[in-house]
Amino acid sequence: MSANTPATAQGETATDELSSSRGRRRKLITALMILAFLAIIAIALYALSLIAGAVILLLVSALLAYIIYPLVQLLQRRLRRSLAITVAYLLIAVALAGGMFIVTSSLIGQSTSIAQSIQVNTPLSTGAPEGDGDQSTAANLSSPARPKTMLTSRCSCDRTFTQNEPACWMRRRRSAQGPGGRTA
Repeated sequence: MSANTPATAQGETATDELSSSRGRRRKLITALMILAFLAIIAIALYALSLIAGAVILLLVSALLAYIIYPLVQLLQRRLRRSLAITVAYLLIAVALAGGMFIVTSSLIGQSTSIAQSIQVNTPLSTGAPEGDGDQSTAANLSSPARPKTMLTSRCSCDRTFTQNEPACWMRRRRSAQGPGGRTA
């Protein structure tokens, strides 16, 4: 029996090696098929991208022909077919040009209006910088269209309302409290 056992063990190892090499081949073939499939898809997408412009042009021209066909049929009752097609295209071109003219003139009028409103609401520079060659800032720009309004605060300081109102209130409260924080 001992002689029989090694022969069986050798046969099993040979079968295992054979099945493992088949498994490796299957995995390799599966991987190669997946790569080939991905390459075919990439080539197909590239080919479609090359002809996409032509396909879009073809679809637009077919849609235009479908839209113009009833007009051509109407004109063909009085004119030859070639002349009816020419007149139909000219009518469509005139309608498109008229629509573009209306939209463009409206756009020009609105852009002029907004440019004027921006110029009116924007302060203008006096031209020369004030002081020691400092650049113009929002504080030293003047606008002849709007007079400067100075709102003074209720305290003794001569500052504008927006600059130091809270500080003046604080000083007034401190002076009203007197020494030691008590109200006088």
